[in-house]
Amino acid sequence: MKISLLYSLLTGLLVSLSLSAQPRFGIRASVQNCFLTYPTVQTGTSFGTRIGYDVGVVLEWPLSTSWAIQPSLLLSSKGSTFAGTVSYGTTGVVFAANNTVFRPLYLQLPALLVYRFPVTPRFKLLVGAGPYGAIGVGGTMLRDVLYQNFEVAITYGPKGTGTQFRRYDYGVSALAGIEVGKCNFTLNLNEGLANTTSFIVSTDIRNRTIGFSAGFLVGAGSETKRLSTTTNSNSPAQCPASSSRLRQTRSPMLRLVSNKRVW
Repeated sequence: MKISLLYSLLTGLLVSLSLSAQPRFGIRASVQNCFLTYPTVQTGTSFGTRIGYDVGVVLEWPLSTSWAIQPSLLLSSKGSTFAGTVSYGTTGVVFAANNTVFRPLYLQLPALLVYRFPVTPRFKLLVGAGPYGAIGVGGTMLRDVLYQNFEVAITYGPKGTGTQFRRYDYGVSALAGIEVGKCNFTLNLNEGLANTTSFIVSTDIRNRTIGFSAGFLVGAGSETKRLSTTTNSNSPAQCPASSSRLRQTRSPMLRLVSNKRVW
């Protein structure tokens, strides 16, 4: 219900902005350090980081010369590593290590409010923040249990059903970086606020990613503004020339009239 309401609000916002401004659009790709936050790690177990990615399309609606709304649609690989132990039978004796790499795959929609601080006409500083919503669409889990290595597909479902991850995720996103011309380079943070797991009922485990992204934005709005500026800059240069030619054309007649003697 919360995810549906969020997407409805974002859709309404994007439609209203598209009617009042000319958007820019582009692509983005990121390499990110992924982690599952675990508030109460049991003795002998630990979560570690893994390298993930996100890639997708970016839209941007300007609110002013400095402020803009920037939604994105990203395919994001998150997750974590896990190291623990497995007991054999009822003796409680540790038999083998349990090493697992979680690699859930999400379709993520962040909507950020972005501010640009111009340093030069082509160089700007960027900061932005806003919410994100995500839905699980796939992924795999690599496991090394009892000296056996195998890979299984991650499944999604409600808490308590025995599946590995919940379908929906949400949280907050932030970025900071630079923009050079049409290219931008930013550091990104995604902090999950939802419990993403189903296999541990009593503990909240949340997604967190920190990464570096590169993007490219183009738009009809900037091109139109550039053409308008060029036209306006050429107009004053043409007017004096036209006036000069007009004066040259009329000057012989004026001299003739001025030299004619009236009796």
